[in-house]
Amino acid sequence: MCNLSLIMGVAGAAGEKANSIVIAGVAGLLAGGFSMAVGEYVSVGSQRELLDYQIELQRHQLHNTRSGVGHPREITRPRVCRALRRT
Repeated sequence: MCNLSLIMGVAGAAGEKANSIVIAGVAGLLAGGFSMAVGEYVSVGSQRELLDYQIELQRHQLHNTRSGVGHPREITRPRVCRALRRT
């Protein structure tokens, strides 16, 4: 919709010059594509930073618990949940 508005505005200003309309359309498509790509890059980078933080947090928790094993409830809870889902 935004690209259509851009093309219509340029078409109204350019009159009968088709080259201006095509150039504006291509420029709008490229700008939209670059905008989406940058947004996705930033989103994936943020998600990766959060994942790295969570991994380091779990490493720290495992390192600081006795015998390197977490609390028994933390170990058995996922297994019990999986067993309940299978039945």
